[in-house]
Amino acid sequence: MIYLHLSGGLGNQLFQYAFGRALADRTAEGLVLDATWYRRRQRNAAFRSYELSHYPIRGNRAAGLAAMLCRLQMSRATRLFPALAPFAWLREPRIYRYSAPVKPAGDVYALGNWQSYRYFEHMRKVLSVELTPQTALSPASLAMAAVIRATNAVSLHVRRGDYVSIRATNNVHGACGARYYDRAISHVLERVAAPHFFVFSDDPAWVEANIQIPAPCTLVQHNGTDAAFQDLQLMTLCRHHVTANSSFSWWGAWLRSAYPDGIVVCPAQWLVGVSTTGLDIAPHDWSIV
Repeated sequence: MIYLHLSGGLGNQLFQYAFGRALADRTAEGLVLDATWYRRRQRNAAFRSYELSHYPIRGNRAAGLAAMLCRLQMSRATRLFPALAPFAWLREPRIYRYSAPVKPAGDVYALGNWQSYRYFEHMRKVLSVELTPQTALSPASLAMAAVIRATNAVSLHVRRGDYVSIRATNNVHGACGARYYDRAISHVLERVAAPHFFVFSDDPAWVEANIQIPAPCTLVQHNGTDAAFQDLQLMTLCRHHVTANSSFSWWGAWLRSAYPDGIVVCPAQWLVGVSTTGLDIAPHDWSIV
């Protein structure tokens, strides 16, 4: 059995699930999702909710005895006395870089972010189905989806929030500035005829003050933080994408199954001081600017 640790926002959860799903498929093991991280307030991290319930995923959420064992696995007691861990560990060896996972015999607890498409690229068709929401979109999102489908739509994501408000997060991720978006918008305008930009952001005031788009533009802001899956689904309906250095818009671009020939632009720096080209985060057909 594979026990999979879940943490972070929707983008992180999707990476973790995709990794666990691919590993379970490769090893013919069952998959148990440990969502106990969401039961407690995290230090130096933005509040997040478990959001995979909106999707027809494969795997059972840990409950009862399984949840107790998962809590023990992640407890301070097992850090002090490793022999108390009920499962063998499968830890991510290198963040944002692919390492072929070797599953030990018996039950295993997978801990990591697993943010490389190479872990699950071969399961793209399966994941595009399992990561299409089973929860119905709101009337406002359905109306926006109709507008997106009627245009040569470009999704543009501006991630700020905890990237600028929490020092520990800012020190690791930073935030894409106006210069990146200027370069990315120019890249799209040079290659896409009659684009219509749909802007998704947790800081629309910053967008309006700092980003100028010389093309039709719609700022999508009707969904609250409890409906992130709806914004993500709207992103996937766009033909082209400008991502932030964010797992959320990464998935919006990667799940664009209806438009495999669309342009995807991502930032040259994914982490503070770390080039995107040195990581396994951007597929080969994405443009790094």
